[in-house]
Amino acid sequence: MRRAALYASVAGLSLGMAILAGRLHMAMMQAVVVFSAVAFAGWHPGLRLRTQLGKAWVRPVVVLVVVAGVAFSAGAVQLLISAEYSPHAFRFFGDVPPLRGNERVPSTYPDHGLWPSGLWAILFPYAYDGKVGGGEVLGFYLGVFPLLAAIIGIWKRWETPWVRYLAGLAVVAFLYSLAACG
Repeated sequence: MRRAALYASVAGLSLGMAILAGRLHMAMMQAVVVFSAVAFAGWHPGLRLRTQLGKAWVRPVVVLVVVAGVAFSAGAVQLLISAEYSPHAFRFFGDVPPLRGNERVPSTYPDHGLWPSGLWAILFPYAYDGKVGGGEVLGFYLGVFPLLAAIIGIWKRWETPWVRYLAGLAVVAFLYSLAACG
């Protein structure tokens, strides 16, 4: 349990440093990954670790509490100041009137997300003249070889639980990138 608490502290410190970077949505996505990984490790039959108390859910809950506590403590300088400043700040969205920092962005504004035609950008970097999505989508190029290596690695090690988890996480993240925010 001591080693799990140490690793959870390091994970929380890393998450806290991501919070300090100032882009909270990235830290939120990382927190979702940490939560899903701990839940996967805690409740997967092959990865379930025994505890002295005999309850399978104790260790994952302790790990999540340590990660969240260290992450909040490390990122408190950014989080508390942002929470105080947010009602006084204005956000500008082009033609839409400015909104206060604590007001919700209208669902008609965001037009982000990867277009289905942007899937070709994984293999061909200049497909569709580099227009892969709306808004702030960065063009990326993965290439044929890395994609093939990932597919072969997943195929050869599918029986490993973490490979299945990470492959599922990659599919969910990819499908999420196709959706428009709002």
